[in-house]
Amino acid sequence: NGATNDTRISIAFRFYNSADSAVTLSILPECDCTNVSTYRLVLQPHSSEKLYVSTLPDNRGEFTKYIYINLPNGDGFHTLSISGIVE
Repeated sequence: NGATNDTRISIAFRFYNSADSAVTLSILPECDCTNVSTYRLVLQPHSSEKLYVSTLPDNRGEFTKYIYINLPNGDGFHTLSISGIVE
């Protein structure tokens, strides 16, 4: 369909730290069209925090956007995704 889109999609992801020490997550959005509330999320022991994400899909129709979470201690990346259909 190729039509431009001006519908911003927003979501909140909740993270919980079950460890006895603080954990810091590094946040990296896939593209400039995806905004995050912070690029560094500090989770205190046995507490939770929210990461707010908004994205502007490129076109109408199906979309998927990714947010990469870098874990501490070299444990690698995890991927969050936002997907849906813009009509």
